[in-house]
Amino acid sequence: MAINAHPLRLVWTKTALPHPQVPLQFALTVPKRRFPKASQRNRIRRQMREVYRLYKPNVYEVLGGQKEQFAWMLIYIGKEAVDYAAIEKALQKITKRFSQQLS
Repeated sequence: MAINAHPLRLVWTKTALPHPQVPLQFALTVPKRRFPKASQRNRIRRQMREVYRLYKPNVYEVLGGQKEQFAWMLIYIGKEAVDYAAIEKALQKITKRFSQQLS
């Protein structure tokens, strides 16, 4: 399943993870086709990881009542780099839509 909130796209699935106490496995990617320079991709990746790190307690709170485990893949779909606040806002929208789809 997928959820879009520009500039991010979340692709997720239910899965069985090796550790039963961990509700979520997380990965992210930035396409080389849109950002040919590694420095651009690395900067966006760092921003995405930092937003997720800070927002992780809220994500786990949404998943707290769930018995299932999930795998998330965040894909950067924007055509140009955006600031930190835009990525943070997109992750908040994605988490809200994800919780709506679960209930």
